[in-house]
Amino acid sequence: MFGSIFAVAALLLGATCAAECGAQPVQLVDPNLRFANVTLESPFQNFTVLQTSFRYPPDCGETSYRGSGRMKGMRTLTTGGDSGMGRAIVIAYLREGARVAINYPPSEEEEDAPVLSDFLTQEGLSIESSRYPHDPLLGPTAVAPRHSS
Repeated sequence: MFGSIFAVAALLLGATCAAECGAQPVQLVDPNLRFANVTLESPFQNFTVLQTSFRYPPDCGETSYRGSGRMKGMRTLTTGGDSGMGRAIVIAYLREGARVAINYPPSEEEEDAPVLSDFLTQEGLSIESSRYPHDPLLGPTAVAPRHSS
């Protein structure tokens, strides 16, 4: 009940202040029409994007995420855990206390995994000793099918 009274009071105060101050009313713009004439083109990207290739690396939680031990005693296997969202998940899980193993395609993502491992070593964390540089369903020598873009 008090919430609605305060809301009405705020509206009345705002209306009287706007009238007294001579403020112009705000004109609303439909966001669907605001950029209707802008054409954006995405640059060509290969299917595999390396974390180390970004001009401006994304924030995967290296400096912003603090864990609190919510996953102590748990184990995880993260596919694609060397870069992008997988990297953010690996960092979060480790900071929450989980033991983490990652899976990544060795021929495509081999550069990012050591960079992640070095970062985690500096943090006093580590990836499970057995990283899986292959698809466990296809076997160590099998090559996973590539997606066409």
